[in-house]
Amino acid sequence: MLRDKYSAELYITNDISAELKSPMLYGFTADEIDDYLEHYYQDDPWTEVEHQYHPVIPYAMSSYLPVEALRKTKFWQWLEPQQINDSVVVEIFSAPDSWISMNLFFYDDMKSGVKKGCIDFLTEYQDLLGDYWKLGQQFRAISYAPESFRYFLEQQKYPALLVDLHLNLIAMNTDAQFFLSQDENEIINKNNMLYVKNKQGMTALKQKIAIMADNTADDDKTSEVRVYLNELVLTCVLLGNGRDVVGLDTAVRFILIQPNDIRTTSSSYPIWETPGLTRRESELVEILATGGRVVDFMRKYNMAKSTSHTHWSHVKKKLKVKDRSEIFAHHQLFLDSCYTQKI
Repeated sequence: MLRDKYSAELYITNDISAELKSPMLYGFTADEIDDYLEHYYQDDPWTEVEHQYHPVIPYAMSSYLPVEALRKTKFWQWLEPQQINDSVVVEIFSAPDSWISMNLFFYDDMKSGVKKGCIDFLTEYQDLLGDYWKLGQQFRAISYAPESFRYFLEQQKYPALLVDLHLNLIAMNTDAQFFLSQDENEIINKNNMLYVKNKQGMTALKQKIAIMADNTADDDKTSEVRVYLNELVLTCVLLGNGRDVVGLDTAVRFILIQPNDIRTTSSSYPIWETPGLTRRESELVEILATGGRVVDFMRKYNMAKSTSHTHWSHVKKKLKVKDRSEIFAHHQLFLDSCYTQKI
């Protein structure tokens, strides 16, 4: 359970159905959770217990709120039908403004030894449960991203892969497996981590990967950054939400590895003024060159999806590009050359 650091109030996620699929939440139905939130959330006396006695080590709620007193509360109306009269709780993770607790709910008849068994279990496995929760967050980050990841990766014409915040490799297509296994390349697979041989390049990649989670304030746009190496350009896209409910960056990054050929040529005019483009094609290229997407072009000019993709198909043939990242990179080169000329 996620609780506020200072009040111990339970954090209620906007997507209860997603929480019910969590590897750390078992035993309650969606109806039981809804009933709790609608009728008993504000009357849960165990919240105040956790507020006063932060569970750095496991303890039973009945140690501070006896079952006799619990029966007199409104909360008992929710507990009794589920045959719950006690809970053992312990903290398994802490963040600056919140913390995660592990709660085991049970019925204790004072003879079965359930309470002691729960406390002994949480005491022994407290650290392991914390590690398990972190792995669960990574699992959920992948689960919420687009389906058929491996199929998606294999459809890419260049080496493509998925990494986490620390550049640990999660998945990759066949081209990436081969590319990263070649020692002569600028980037390699080193102990299942994406590694850039050039120190400055590695630093730049880490920095840009790290800031991506904070660039998702506008949900309508994908957080995307590029890292230029000597012979390669890495296009990095954030999949899913940048941060989880406790503010940790558990998002997955998609990285496409392409040759940096486009940087070897520049132009004295913006790429959308390339001769041969129609008016609509030029409008599309300008949107892509300035960081937009085909869907942004479609919405701006209120056109059908099929029409916008027809324009995009013509643009790719005329400019001899494979994706929008090449157009964006070309425009960045143009801007760099303009800046250099001014200096």
